[in-house]
Amino acid sequence: MERRIFQPTLQRDYEILYIVRPDVEETGLPDVTKRVESLIESLEGNIQRTNVWGKRRLAYEVDHLKEGHYVLTDFQIEPARVPEMEATLKISDTVFRHLIVRKPVLKPGTATEGEAAPPPSLEVDSWSRGGGRGVMASLNKVMLIGRLTKDPEMRYTPSGQPVTSFSIATNRYTSSTDGERKEFTDYHNIVAWNIGKRPLAQMVADYLHKGSLVYIEGRLQTRSWEGQDGQKRRATEVVANDVEFLEPRGGGAAAGVRVGAAPVDDLPGMAEDMPRDVDPDEIPF
Repeated sequence: MERRIFQPTLQRDYEILYIVRPDVEETGLPDVTKRVESLIESLEGNIQRTNVWGKRRLAYEVDHLKEGHYVLTDFQIEPARVPEMEATLKISDTVFRHLIVRKPVLKPGTATEGEAAPPPSLEVDSWSRGGGRGVMASLNKVMLIGRLTKDPEMRYTPSGQPVTSFSIATNRYTSSTDGERKEFTDYHNIVAWNIGKRPLAQMVADYLHKGSLVYIEGRLQTRSWEGQDGQKRRATEVVANDVEFLEPRGGGAAAGVRVGAAPVDDLPGMAEDMPRDVDPDEIPF
């Protein structure tokens, strides 16, 4: 009898958020999404779903473009095929920005139907030159989608550099042992500086307000300082290197944004020479 060798699947769950040029008519969007899906399928991937979010304002100009059509696609593919997909999308004449993210993977065997699932653990693949599986030394990357809990506040460093602080709320859901679905809200403090030629701090202050829906990409930072009572304080926040406005066009006008000339010293523990992000030309997305 012929012996069969079991070949485990190497496919993993991914999602891609991409932006289509604004000069593409809405009637032409299905052709663009079909080409992206065909690319994934040509790399032996499987499409799960595609959601067209519609036209949105960009946080800053990209190639003289101020807006674009946002599309989110969930799919499965082998991790080794992702670089080829990235290379093809970079030369696309219709998709001018994209972000591919590997979804968290739940470890099997601990949660059953009706029970609360444990927090997902993120699988990270790194391929060595020999084609084997390596280990990523460290990673500090945050991605959030939520609504502002209050109007952003912009302040200035002694040298005149603007810095804008705001907070957003995100929702998460879980099920109790009796099957009841519960909702929890988490709050995240965000800090935005100007990055290179991108006036990110100014644009956040000008166009966002309480209730605005945004996508945040950045890194976690923990700072410490000594309070007036002599006690040491610590704060953890997200330093943004990208803020995307997800409100419908015309819905992002500022409402009561507080923009003052208060020095950055009023933000405890924040120094003018604190680490910034790299120039946007060095950021892949």
